[in-house]
Amino acid sequence: MKHLRFVILFWLCLSVGIVVQTSPGFGAAPANSASEHPLPHDHDAGTDTATFQKLLTELTGQLSNTGYAATIIITGVGLILLLQVLVLAVQTFVATRLVGLIRSEIGQRNRPRVVVRHIGLEVFSIGKLAKVMWMAENMGNSDATLLDVRSTLLVSRKNALPAIPEYDDRNHASGDLVLEAGRSLPFVQFSREDISAGEYDAIYRRSEGSVFFYGYLLYEDANNTRHRLGFCRQLDVKTGRFFVVDDPNYEYAD
Repeated sequence: MKHLRFVILFWLCLSVGIVVQTSPGFGAAPANSASEHPLPHDHDAGTDTATFQKLLTELTGQLSNTGYAATIIITGVGLILLLQVLVLAVQTFVATRLVGLIRSEIGQRNRPRVVVRHIGLEVFSIGKLAKVMWMAENMGNSDATLLDVRSTLLVSRKNALPAIPEYDDRNHASGDLVLEAGRSLPFVQFSREDISAGEYDAIYRRSEGSVFFYGYLLYEDANNTRHRLGFCRQLDVKTGRFFVVDDPNYEYAD
């Protein structure tokens, strides 16, 4: 907008100059100049008068041509200045975008990246709460402030997840934990209820059910930009290890 206002103001001034220089009175001799300054009377007065009028006509034509030339020069200079302003505006726009991209790239490289690792089922017995141990690890290049960390250990007889994730009310990161770059924090998650005989049989004997562990982490970087990681794992009964569930409602990262 600043460059645009400059261009408009310049063209207004240029237009006024063109109007003045191309006006009928510009560069022309006064109509009554001859009458105001009569020539002396002598025996060659007629010849001298004709000669003077001829010279005056030539001078007036030259001034008129000079006025047109000046108009062309001013117009050319105006176009050059306008082109320079447009080039400057384009360069400013490109430089601004480039700086933004560089800052974004630097921010992406230096930002924290929190991942969930080392999930292990520690307890799964009839009449007891199931227990999972897991780690949140910062694999980025800067510290992360954990704002909200929630997880759920779900024992499902139907081997299916809810359409909408249901998270436990407990926030593991109450108090804003700081997870330094290259460090990890351990967490523990229990099932909501004791494991029943039917659930145990469905999972380990009939292979009809499954154990899911899912949740999310909301954390903040040094620039107060928030990031969110969602995770979901399913227990492989044969190996006793959890594998990633390919479901964008549960498994995602920004």
